[in-house]
Amino acid sequence: KVYGKDFTAMLPLAFKSHMRDPIVDLVNPQQQVTESAVIKEIDLNKANPQDFKEWVSDFKLEAMIAAPIHGMFSWFDVEFPSPRDCSKGASKGT
Repeated sequence: KVYGKDFTAMLPLAFKSHMRDPIVDLVNPQQQVTESAVIKEIDLNKANPQDFKEWVSDFKLEAMIAAPIHGMFSWFDVEFPSPRDCSKGASKGT
């Protein structure tokens, strides 16, 4: 729901046209007009295929400036925690 409106009926058309071929591009961080939000966390040590098939997430984006929004972008980070006998882990973002 967006502003209390249910857009579920538009999903078939969206997947048929726009969401079939997502745009993969670089985004200048200065173009981001909202704070970042965690949408989903998955522990890959404990996850199973069903965890990726379908999920729902409640999140809130807070605007940092007043500006028109023409789209949304997302990214994911992968963290590799260190073993207990090591001082640091590693992290990689997209």
